[in-house]
Amino acid sequence: MTTEKTITRQPKHDPQSLIDGMLAVDEYLEDAILVAFDGCHKIYLAMDEEQAHFFRTEYPHVVEADDKDSMSDAVSDWYEISCSLRFVQAVYTNDEDPNAGFIELIEQFAS
Repeated sequence: MTTEKTITRQPKHDPQSLIDGMLAVDEYLEDAILVAFDGCHKIYLAMDEEQAHFFRTEYPHVVEADDKDSMSDAVSDWYEISCSLRFVQAVYTNDEDPNAGFIELIEQFAS
């Protein structure tokens, strides 16, 4: 059985642009369950329950809130304190091709 959530959002944006990327983050947060941060440079939006469970158990910093603003504030704060290798991705479960579940919202070295 494949556990896969349909990717419902795919805004056309430039992930190399910090402004476009943050707008995409806000759009994806409409459907996100939680946001997670590894404490260095990896910031993720869990877009389905399977990914949310992974981040709850494996990542030291998780914000799960009913209101999008709390998660948006966390992503912004984490991005500011991250090292220069920072990036933000939305993650959906895709058992057939796990790499296909990652959506680049803000690439490394975005400006």
